Amino acid sequence: MSVTETTIDTLLGTDKGVRIEPGTAVQIEIDGVATRLQSTVVGISPGRFLIVTLPNSNVSIQSKLYRGNAVVLRYLYEGSAIAFQSTLLAATSEPAKLLFLGCPKVVAERSLRAEHRIDCRLPARLSANDQERPAIVLDLSMTGVNCVLRPAGDCPSTPARDAAVMLHLQLPGYGGELPLQGTVRGSGEDRDPAGIGIEFGELSSEAAQALRQYLDAVA
Repeated sequence: MSVTETTIDTLLGTDKGVRIEPGTAVQIEIDGVATRLQSTVVGISPGRFLIVTLPNSNVSIQSKLYRGNAVVLRYLYEGSAIAFQSTLLAATSEPAKLLFLGCPKVVAERSLRAEHRIDCRLPARLSANDQERPAIVLDLSMTGVNCVLRPAGDCPSTPARDAAVMLHLQLPGYGGELPLQGTVRGSGEDRDPAGIGIEFGELSSEAAQALRQYLDAVA
């Protein structure tokens, strides 16, 4: 995945780079609130502020809606996941429940366009929450895997979305199990109950080299 930084002039201006516009669905993380909240952009004053709807929440967030509180806003733009840090400028209740967010200085952009994936059937072990299950990796790329968890004796639960996991992959040519840290990005709740998608964290130079050699060999 490539990561770039884009100035706020590109974000809110008319350049050919990353943009955000009214109607964009966004996720908001408010400092002190445990969950990400769903919102929508309703207005922009270029170089000054961004206006979003006040998210609905099952927990009270009113005490966190004070000027200067930190906010992270995330959204999708043309195949990339965009995120930026901002601060809360104001919260209104009339005539509409809105949040005014300050403009960030930099924006992090992560491409979601798929890294080339290789179909495979590789044995592995998945560790999460002090539990371990055997797994079969069904496809593999430099950024992650899709795998199926095999039945275990005590039938531990499938790791939840966003859970941190460790995948011990039996990679041909490596000479042992390759440890790969990752985060669950998709579970099989709506497909195969034992299926799971994992996005790798930062790869060590050894892991990156081993993966690249294998992928180049079988491509």
